[in-house]
Amino acid sequence: MAEVVEVRTMQHTCVTCGVRFASQNLQRDHYKSEWHRYNVMRKAADLKSVSCIDFEEKLIAQLKVRTSEEGKPKSYFCSPCNKSFQSEETFDNHMKSKKHKVQQHRVESESSEEVKDDEPLPEGRTTHLLPDAESAPRGRV
Repeated sequence: MAEVVEVRTMQHTCVTCGVRFASQNLQRDHYKSEWHRYNVMRKAADLKSVSCIDFEEKLIAQLKVRTSEEGKPKSYFCSPCNKSFQSEETFDNHMKSKKHKVQQHRVESESSEEVKDDEPLPEGRTTHLLPDAESAPRGRV
């Protein structure tokens, strides 16, 4: 007889998670929970629902991974600007900045000039260096 009373008091259910509730308020709170939202997403992907215990185990495992990753400092580096950043957000902001784009263009143009300097000259041609400004004879131009 106790089972019948229990069934009558558990009138509210969540079909997605496969659980029953004694009151509408408990059911409403459940619908707001991460566990329910997780199961809704699984159902949309044609996957089976996860029990509350399994869900909590997944959360704990995920938390352990996060805390172990947080112990390792991540750094982001921009080689054209020779700058390092502690967060991905500041790195992304830097990559979008005008200063970075100017510096990147400068580095790219310098590297293309280096490639030109390394190219062999046609036969019979030599390079002539211009005298620097200090050693150049002074006079009218």
